[in-house]
Amino acid sequence: MLHGLILWGILAVAVPRLRLGGRFVLAVGAECAWEIFENSAFIIDRYRAATAAQGYQGDTVANSMGDILSGAVGFWLASRLGWWKSLALFLAIEVLLLVWIRDSLVLNVVMLIRPLRSVRAWQTGGQGRPPNPALQRTGGPVYRFELGGFYRPPAAELCVRRRRMVVYGGVHVSIH
Repeated sequence: MLHGLILWGILAVAVPRLRLGGRFVLAVGAECAWEIFENSAFIIDRYRAATAAQGYQGDTVANSMGDILSGAVGFWLASRLGWWKSLALFLAIEVLLLVWIRDSLVLNVVMLIRPLRSVRAWQTGGQGRPPNPALQRTGGPVYRFELGGFYRPPAAELCVRRRRMVVYGGVHVSIH
């Protein structure tokens, strides 16, 4: 939803003469482009290296679709609230997320651009990097976007949570 709030503000300034419907289409298109980029190997590897999301494998298709819908709802809501109420809502959600889950959109962007050890330690409760969540997952396979379509990890990677084994370039590495 926060992406929608931000995109509404950016597009209201960037293309003020474009009707709201046109700006909405641009916002949804931008959100779709972000979801594709967010699930690219480049960003996934960056999340793993720079943030507390060590085992991040990319979003599921359902999660990406939910993010796009949420962005559309945020845009619609911002168009009804106006500047100041949208800004207040954005800040309230950011503070709530920081208090509740020790993460937020702004903090996520900061950690992607310039990772801070102190922030990572705070996010993980002072325990350094958290255990690899991929080894603890119980859900189905994770798909991520690649330029040629969707990427489905090989069967060995899908079994990580059961055998506690990771595949690096075709080499099986046992994790104890």
